[in-house]
Amino acid sequence: MKILFTCGTLMHGGAERVISVLSNELALLGHEVEILLYYKSKVWYELNEQVHVKTDPPGNVVKHILFRHNFFSKSKADIIISFLAPVNMVSIVSNMGTGKKLVVADRSDPRYAPKKFLLRQIRNILYRFADGAVFQSKNNQEYFSNYVQKKSTVIYNPVDVGKYKRIALKTQRKDKIVVVGRLIPSKNPFMILDAFLEILKDFPTYELSFYGDGSLREEIRIKAAEMGISDKVNTFGAVKNVFECIMDAKLYVLTSNYEGMPNSLIEAMCVGIPVISTKVSGAVDLIENDKNGRLIESTDTKGLISAISDLLSDYDTAIKYAEKAARLNEELDSKRIAASWVSYIDKVCNK
Repeated sequence: MKILFTCGTLMHGGAERVISVLSNELALLGHEVEILLYYKSKVWYELNEQVHVKTDPPGNVVKHILFRHNFFSKSKADIIISFLAPVNMVSIVSNMGTGKKLVVADRSDPRYAPKKFLLRQIRNILYRFADGAVFQSKNNQEYFSNYVQKKSTVIYNPVDVGKYKRIALKTQRKDKIVVVGRLIPSKNPFMILDAFLEILKDFPTYELSFYGDGSLREEIRIKAAEMGISDKVNTFGAVKNVFECIMDAKLYVLTSNYEGMPNSLIEAMCVGIPVISTKVSGAVDLIENDKNGRLIESTDTKGLISAISDLLSDYDTAIKYAEKAARLNEELDSKRIAASWVSYIDKVCNK
């Protein structure tokens, strides 16, 4: 089978990570895989040499649509799989009249992304013209009309942490709390910063480390300095060896206002780091509160302080959570998830 993935870029990000993992697994299964990018960019993730990457020529949306319509028409792909709502909308319009099967993969909470209400409404209409849709959680799937839901499926993100599987459970921990992800408003990084200031009163030896780039990176540094804790707060940017960097952490914290299915949360759980997360889509699917992690409300800074304090004070319980969380390695194994994708692709192609 020939499969054509399309996305904005292959820089660091959740959707890009999923495409990379799936492409590699599908190539190993003998499928012919190609990736079409909307923007020219570096490829952040390692790809199988059998996976070929192409890029749209630069231009406005109309030029992209015309190019893609021609590209899709000439492609020998059995199916086109488009990731992320903006690219999904362009791809649906581009695919009209080509006779190709197209599946959209929506990767965020559809109630909030895209940000503009009008774009969300246009997306909702256009998704009706896709042959199928893949969502990361039941909650996200249920947002859409019954018409879209009936031809869709829910597939969790694949995980492949390689040799770092459960490694944190065998590693000497440091007094460190980590945050992994883009430093943008929707990730709400100032919530953990405010909580950390209070945590330092009882746990003065701890450091807070952010791994990820974004528009708020400099603001975090400035606020940490204003709070008088700049020596305790690190902003390392995006790193390729993130597992090496976080495997000795005592806690991983996610404070997003909304998510699709947070890859960094999955990976922290699979590495074996105790996790605390706001009750966002994806996290509520993965975490059983007080069993394999802690869940808090996205506006409850006091609840976050309490959760961090509880787990640092009773770290034996935190480790028990981490041991249970690490079972996700088997449930979300990349080969198992790739098989779910193949099954759904077959269903769409043979419909």
